[in-house]
Amino acid sequence: MEQDKLRELKIQLRRHMNGTTAAIMKGLDDAYAANYGLSLQHARDVAAQIELSPDDCDYLWGTRWRDFMLIAAAAMLQYDPEPERLMPWVAAIPSSEMVEMLPFLLTGKLSRAMPLAQSLALRSEGFDFAVALNTAARSLQSQGVTPASPGVVESLLSNAVARPSWSMPEAAALSFLARQCLRRNVAPALVTRVKEVALARPDAHSRLVAQQIDDEILLLNP
Repeated sequence: MEQDKLRELKIQLRRHMNGTTAAIMKGLDDAYAANYGLSLQHARDVAAQIELSPDDCDYLWGTRWRDFMLIAAAAMLQYDPEPERLMPWVAAIPSSEMVEMLPFLLTGKLSRAMPLAQSLALRSEGFDFAVALNTAARSLQSQGVTPASPGVVESLLSNAVARPSWSMPEAAALSFLARQCLRRNVAPALVTRVKEVALARPDAHSRLVAQQIDDEILLLNP
């Protein structure tokens, strides 16, 4: 990456830094190499102001600076990258926060979001499955039900039901996907099965999945 471009990005970080947010996040998660507390909107603004190539985005993601990672995701969206290009990105995710931010800024909006989600679920290491769930949920939210949606969603929900347990990021993402499915009438029987499995598990975040599914049903059918 050109040093002049990197220097300008660092200037933008200092300009938009949020010390309070960075301090709070530092206490919760030390996974990042650096954290200036950049907001999502400022990340998008910086990505729009500075021309970043796909290679630049790869470089910024690899720095493990939280703010550069957000900017990279926002900038990469314009290139609509192939799923294979983003596999190393997901493998390098350092925190549960980025499990949500990457699908919000990038993967959930790609034209091939659902195939990417399916590929991630098959790999299923580290944060892979949580990102797969969030990617599918964001795709339903932003793009609606596409021809690829029902089959991929059914596969993801079936995978979730078959797992012996869910991590906290997986449970949060599963809840998000289930709620999006209910809003679009996608795989309702499997969403019900997810709720049943969640109720049978002793951990608090699984029970929260069941509660949020119930809340969504009440919201849709007052």
